[in-house]
Amino acid sequence: MKTRNSLYILILTVLLSSCDFSLDQNPITEKDGDKFYKTEVEIEEAVTGAYSMLRGNGLYGTNMPVLGEIPSDNTFDEVPANDGGNYGELDEFTTIPTNSVISSNWRESYRTIQRCNTVLNRITDIAFKNEEVKINRMGEMKFIRGLMYFNMVRLFGDVPLVITETTDVNDHFGQGRTDLNLIYEQIIIDLEEAIEELPVKGDMDGRVEKGAAQALLAKVYLTLDDKVNAKKYIDEVINSNQYQLLEKGEEVFTIANKGNAEVIFAAKFASGINGNVMGSQYYRMCSPSGHFAGGKGHNIPTQQLYNLYDDNDARKDQFVLPVETIYYVSGKMEAPACYGSK
Repeated sequence: MKTRNSLYILILTVLLSSCDFSLDQNPITEKDGDKFYKTEVEIEEAVTGAYSMLRGNGLYGTNMPVLGEIPSDNTFDEVPANDGGNYGELDEFTTIPTNSVISSNWRESYRTIQRCNTVLNRITDIAFKNEEVKINRMGEMKFIRGLMYFNMVRLFGDVPLVITETTDVNDHFGQGRTDLNLIYEQIIIDLEEAIEELPVKGDMDGRVEKGAAQALLAKVYLTLDDKVNAKKYIDEVINSNQYQLLEKGEEVFTIANKGNAEVIFAAKFASGINGNVMGSQYYRMCSPSGHFAGGKGHNIPTQQLYNLYDDNDARKDQFVLPVETIYYVSGKMEAPACYGSK
């Protein structure tokens, strides 16, 4: 018995002594932030990660356009109870703090800002084969960060302003909201610097270009009722000769003509890829029930909006389309061919 017990003790000792090797391992399936962002390739991956946030449901996947329309007189919620009533609350002005449309937009906006801040913090010391590309990437991150804050300040007013990489969340516990005037100052700084750092024509479809920063800055100034500066940047976009207005509205928004000459910047989606996590569900969420397969009836154009268009207005029946039900649907969206419509 003593020999057997001694053997058990020996085995246990060996197992315990080997724990440091079997349990204390570096992550092999995830990026380790402390060891990442060391090369141009890794910085490019981080830049792509910031872009990828734009297609999240909390942002341009669904909720950003919804937040800008449902509370207005332009649209309404056909089925307010769908999706836990979160969209219906926006329509009926009964929004509560746990509303997922609000919380996801807030969360994904700050996650995007963190990714931009991280790139801007780490990129300075990284050598690029082409220094101009490095400068371009900095401009792209400043544009996206400025876009996030511009959206948030219009939705929420004063919000916490964070323009440095967060490496310890404890540093921001208890941080209050920043006066919206200071946030607008930072938005303008970001976009002015982006204009200087971005190329007129990007090196890849879908990347931010100078015209996008100029157009967004014009919109910022227009929001601030500074028409002089708004016109200045609008004129720069027009005079760049990089964009042009198309004759028909449907030519702008159809899937068959994406990336056309009227598009200044757009979040990129790809339906039917990677379990469709890269696609947008906006067409389904914001279509009358029964019009598209799985239509949820959120953000439906109102009769009042349709009536605002004169009969001779070329945009009528292009931007707001009558459908086979008693409702209308936005002409600015189209179901991917892999889904189809009823």
